Amino acid sequence: SEVKLSTLLKDSNFEIVSEDEFIDTSKLGEQEIILKQENNEEHIIKINIVDTTPPIIQYKKELTTIKNTKIDLLKDVKVTDNSNEEIKAKVEGYYNFNTQGEYKLKYIAIDKSNNKTEEEFILKVNKNDKENNKKEDKEDDNTIDKDDIESNEPIDSKEENEQYDQIEAKKLLSLIN
Repeated sequence: SEVKLSTLLKDSNFEIVSEDEFIDTSKLGEQEIILKQENNEEHIIKINIVDTTPPIIQYKKELTTIKNTKIDLLKDVKVTDNSNEEIKAKVEGYYNFNTQGEYKLKYIAIDKSNNKTEEEFILKVNKNDKENNKKEDKEDDNTIDKDDIESNEPIDSKEENEQYDQIEAKKLLSLIN
C-alpha cells in the first residue's frame, strides 16, 4: 500500500520535493525522502518501513480421523499476509494417529519480518470400525478375553474360570509354537 507524504506533513512548514509524493509501504526497509522548507532549504530524511502485522491463518478448529488412519493436518490450512509472501503453517504439539484420543495442537505461521501467529486446534483420533465391531461381538458371545480382565481379583463363577483357563492355555500354546 501507499501513504501520501502530504498527510504526514500537513502541520509542518515543509514542502515535498521528491518526485513521488507517496511512500510505498509494501517495500520494507529504508527509503529516502527529500523535504524542502519554505526558505528552500532541503532536508533528506530516511524512513524505515517495518512490517508489524502478523499473518492470518484460516483453518478448521477441529479435525477428526479414525485410529491408524493418517490425515494431512495442513490440507485445508491457508495463510495470508500483508507482504503477499507465501507462508506455510507448521503444526506444533504431540499427536499419534495410532492412539485414540483428543490432541490439542497449534498451527504456527511466521512471516519474513518474524511476525508470528499461533492458532489452537483439536485433533480427534477415534476408534476404528473394526475395534467397535470386535467390542460388539465380544458383548454378544459372552466370552472373556484376557484384555478384558483388569484386576487380579479371583474369578467367581465356574464358567468364567473355564474360559480364563482356555485363554491361558491358548497363550501357552502360542508361546510354544
